[in-house]
Amino acid sequence: MGTVLQVRVIAQTLSASDTGWFWRKLCFLAFGNVPTDQDKRGVLELVDALVDKFRFGDMDKELKAKLEPGLEKAAAIKKELEDALADWNPGKANSLSNELEDALDRLEDVAPEPGAN
Repeated sequence: MGTVLQVRVIAQTLSASDTGWFWRKLCFLAFGNVPTDQDKRGVLELVDALVDKFRFGDMDKELKAKLEPGLEKAAAIKKELEDALADWNPGKANSLSNELEDALDRLEDVAPEPGAN
């Protein structure tokens, strides 16, 4: 890596509004709204916010029981993805990004409609 020119391996959400398009119920649960393209809240931030809401937020026991297995899976995949990026392994990170999106799809299926929690 050069002194001025640096090479980085990152994962980022290009369009934050896509996060809300694909996982509307999860966004409302985590953020209270759907991100816009001006937001910096993308897929990785969604996972973090959901974990925080699960651990520290006001969430009823029934909802927690529905979300816990999928949320634990999503958080573990996110950690693995970040580790792959840190190890400069973009192929593995790409595969994990697909797994993370699949895990969020499954969580969206069990998430409540906004206002129902």
